[in-house]
Amino acid sequence: MGVTGQTNYPRVVGQARKESGSLATRAQASPHARPPVGVLRRRWREYRLFWTPTPIPSLLGATIVALLLACGGFVTRAAAPAAVAQGRETGAVVATSVTNQTTTMSAAQTNFLTGDWDGFRTKLSDRGVDFKLYLIAEGDSDVAGGLKRGSTLVEVADVSMDLNLEKAVHWRGASIRVGGVWSRGPSLSTEYVGDVNGVSYYDLNRGAVFGEFWFQQNFLGEQISLRLGEMSADYEFPIYGYADAIPTPTYPHARLGVRGRYTSPVGWYLQAAAFDGKREPVSDEEHLHRTTGGIELLNDSGTQAMFEGGLKVGQGTAPTELAGTYKLGIYYHSGEFSRSLVPEPAHGDYGIYAQMDQMIWREPKTDGENLKVFAITEFVPNDRNTYDIGVGGGPYYRGLLPHREKDTLSLSFLYTHFSAAYSRASVLGGGPAYGAETSVTLSYEVQITPYWTLLPACYYVAHPGGTGVTPSAWVLGLRSTFLF
Repeated sequence: MGVTGQTNYPRVVGQARKESGSLATRAQASPHARPPVGVLRRRWREYRLFWTPTPIPSLLGATIVALLLACGGFVTRAAAPAAVAQGRETGAVVATSVTNQTTTMSAAQTNFLTGDWDGFRTKLSDRGVDFKLYLIAEGDSDVAGGLKRGSTLVEVADVSMDLNLEKAVHWRGASIRVGGVWSRGPSLSTEYVGDVNGVSYYDLNRGAVFGEFWFQQNFLGEQISLRLGEMSADYEFPIYGYADAIPTPTYPHARLGVRGRYTSPVGWYLQAAAFDGKREPVSDEEHLHRTTGGIELLNDSGTQAMFEGGLKVGQGTAPTELAGTYKLGIYYHSGEFSRSLVPEPAHGDYGIYAQMDQMIWREPKTDGENLKVFAITEFVPNDRNTYDIGVGGGPYYRGLLPHREKDTLSLSFLYTHFSAAYSRASVLGGGPAYGAETSVTLSYEVQITPYWTLLPACYYVAHPGGTGVTPSAWVLGLRSTFLF
């Protein structure tokens, strides 16, 4: 599952919703209601497990533990030069021994808060088994505007296991991943801000979700890759999900699917995937049944397919190289979908997207200091979806401050435009007209230790919900992430 790399992109996706009538019918049934708050966030209910989980450590407790361990590491590193100096006086053999021991400790002990488990983690990794557990605590506060002022605390546990079958049983190019996510805490967007873009990346369905479980086989090194199993689409296909009627499997949820990818030696690639296209289950029993294995790739609801091509440039190591990635893709669902003010359903729904992530400057004499710009846009049919256009992007700078090469300053925006058809249906039903919502995020990710990051952020949401009725909101947030 993985939670890194999530601060630079305003990743938002669709929520599956039941198509029980046209957009006009839904608007007339609730004429003054906004569309579901957070429709674009990862909040659909496909694979929720119905059990009560055990609480994870609080932000305060985990922070205190991390500080104590970090202080211990600082003391060890401070003592190492003195030990080496003493070794020079007593003999080169002692100095070499201490130096090697210090290097080994720094590599094995500092990447994870729980260390190397007395060498057991390294032994497992040498045999192809790698465990990761991320504990995330995020506090956000609506300080002005929105539905009302207030604060929330969200806690998330993201666990995964990767099995390298080449190391384990000498099966070349084969690997397996298993992962799951548990979260708890109220939604700031739903209860306080009233936006649809979603202020918090971790505004998820609360409870436990059994996420990815897939097998992958690579050929010709890593030029050809085939993957089969329960997968999340948005790890490799960077969609917004504005075709919100399509039940796209996005973090932390997964669906049965198959994905193939070809990577050219000269930098371009092509990939395609097909997923189970079944819509949102109609009962808790069906939820539970599908969670425990009642899954089919082809069914009466249709199949979801995804296609993408991309180009990577400037991937060399020369100081003048400016790395960049460009992607163009489409996702399509073959089912039938209701349309606004039209009794006949539409055959199929789709979205077209493009993404750019380009380094525009780098410091020649440093390892990581650079400035990048990203942009992404998506278009979907406006007669069968709540939204029709989305545009996002912004710059992010890594290593802005001296001796802070891994810190990242990011400024991003996300513009979400409601479809004219949806707005007309709402007005005809006695509801409000919908226009657009824009959110701007300024954040600074601080790498405290290799296993601990802090992310303070400030958000501005213009016209939450897209109607202009809810006042624009200011939100302050702080996220703490630990890798165990």
